[in-house]
Amino acid sequence: MTGTLSDNPGTIKKFITLKNSLIAFVEGNKKYENLTFSMVDHNFKDAFTKYLRNQAPRGRQKTRPEGNQTGLLNDTIGKYVECLKTFCRWSEEHDYNKYGTYKEFSNFSKANRKRKKQEHDIVTLTLHELTHFYTFDFSKLKDLSPQKQESLSRVRDLFCFGAYTGQRWSDIERLDKNDIVGDIWIFTAFKTKKETEIDLIGYAAPALDILKKYNYVLPLISLTKFNLYIKEAAEAAGIISQIKILRYVGAKEIEIIKPKCKFIGSHTARKTCVSILLNNYNMNVTHVLEITGHSDLKTLQKYINKDREARREAISRTKNIMEIMTVKHNKAI
Repeated sequence: MTGTLSDNPGTIKKFITLKNSLIAFVEGNKKYENLTFSMVDHNFKDAFTKYLRNQAPRGRQKTRPEGNQTGLLNDTIGKYVECLKTFCRWSEEHDYNKYGTYKEFSNFSKANRKRKKQEHDIVTLTLHELTHFYTFDFSKLKDLSPQKQESLSRVRDLFCFGAYTGQRWSDIERLDKNDIVGDIWIFTAFKTKKETEIDLIGYAAPALDILKKYNYVLPLISLTKFNLYIKEAAEAAGIISQIKILRYVGAKEIEIIKPKCKFIGSHTARKTCVSILLNNYNMNVTHVLEITGHSDLKTLQKYINKDREARREAISRTKNIMEIMTVKHNKAI
């Protein structure tokens, strides 16, 4: 085949993962051992989904509780199906595929779509946790070598830069010193191709301090290593409150309980930014959409974590209507 689906390393990795899963699937299924586009129908989709739901434990599956490690999560299977549809669509556009049944595929079954509409557990740092993490002095950890202390400090700074700006990793890793004009980061978002301006003031001011610290050249590492080391940095800094999340493999509910640091990754920074701006600073949703580059509120809601303390503080700033009426009555007297 000629032409490419994407030059984004993250996207390429997704297609490689899908390819490997399809290879393993057809090796154990004689009906599809010579898989062609004409065979990609609803029966194929059901068989492939069943295979994924029964996949033997590997990788991140092994981090689940004992007895719940078999099978990919519904959310993950949905991403596989979406990736397959993208490949079929690209192939059709380039005249390799003349069959369109894939367009009818749903990423989730009707039952799973209902589950997905329920509140999804989101892991973010609170404003207090983010502040603590950003200001944490890793040099105090004498059991770590100076090199390790510096390494954790750098990965923490990368995370905090994302948490203060709300931007994707793909844009953070492409940041250029010439993109910074005064206290504004101006760039074209890699994923959406939208012209974006991020004001590095107020809540986002620490991001500019981070840039100055590294002379506007962030200490980048691969995303895989970042997602590994950021968990280590968060644990060292004491971000260890117990978190419970619910996920599904088919209809089976899986409860996962771990310290918060174990759930933290590059996207946690972006979700943290959204949650803090809305929960703690009550920023206009339209402005938050402009910062994150999301096109609609429905997508943005997937990034918002409920903050009980922030909600209580917000309601405490409102007035008791009975007190207002009492004041008015006393004035009238």
